[in-house]
Amino acid sequence: KMDADAYTYPVKSVPWDPKEAPDPRLAALRDERGYSYADVLTIHPDSLPGYDAHVKNFFTEHIHDAEEIRYILGGSGFFDVRDLKDKWVRVHV
Repeated sequence: KMDADAYTYPVKSVPWDPKEAPDPRLAALRDERGYSYADVLTIHPDSLPGYDAHVKNFFTEHIHDAEEIRYILGGSGFFDVRDLKDKWVRVHV
């Protein structure tokens, strides 16, 4: 069985079938939430085509039509989301 913590993830964005999740935490999320698609994404100018546009989009309020989970493998960031009372909440990931 592959050790997900020791695995060297690709330095690019690649489609990834969550049925292949070697990490039991990812498998549990996948099964509990019924996910059928995932990708591995490295957010760095050297590896993400259209890096500037992608990063700019992070600073523009937008809505996704489906639930999304971010499983951070390295680095960190912030997500600003609205609560049920329309108050902004910042989440550090």
